[in-house]
Amino acid sequence: MTIAQIKALFQTGKIPTQADFENLISKIPNDDLIGGGDSTLRLYNPSAPHVCGYRFVTIDDNYTYIFLGVYDASGGDIVPFLIIQCNQGRPLEGGAAINWAFLTDAQMIHIYNEIGDLHSPDDTSLVNAIPSDIQWNRMNSNPTVRVICTKGQNSDITFQCFPAKYNNKFYIGYVIKEEHSYNANSYWRGVIKSGIAYNDIAWDNSDEELASVLKDSTRFTYTKM
Repeated sequence: MTIAQIKALFQTGKIPTQADFENLISKIPNDDLIGGGDSTLRLYNPSAPHVCGYRFVTIDDNYTYIFLGVYDASGGDIVPFLIIQCNQGRPLEGGAAINWAFLTDAQMIHIYNEIGDLHSPDDTSLVNAIPSDIQWNRMNSNPTVRVICTKGQNSDITFQCFPAKYNNKFYIGYVIKEEHSYNANSYWRGVIKSGIAYNDIAWDNSDEELASVLKDSTRFTYTKM
């Protein structure tokens, strides 16, 4: 039944039946209804329902934090492992820094010792429990090093590709090539020959397309390291 239909059953002068009450109760979210399936939404505490492993926190309209957690079976707790931070309360005005940090084992233990389960403390206590030695990394839209793995005739080849931007488009600008076989290892530095604006080394090409170009010397001059 829809919400509107249930409301109609409880209008003044109506006498709801047992089935009507059952329909009403079944509309109330609870763990019995989702048990055995997706356990992401936790409803066992009606005063504090939450999405398991996720916390969204704002502090004084100045900072925003997103915490993602993992399950620890020894105590049945959720422990933060990734934190995303926005350093201002009005990102639409521009200039906001979005930072992220993966926690080390020691930092995860520190937070757990401070506040216990991810969903237990209030927002301020959770933020105050962030370790002082956390390594924040600036998030931006530029690509990072791309690793492409392929097969040679008798070897495995790994390319570490470094991006370069030209005319608002990213290309592969520099390459480190590793070639490993059963009894030999070699390392090569690849420098682009002439110009960068070639579609066959565009950053948004597939790994397979780029590997076919990187394996020969059409675009890059390789020097053994």
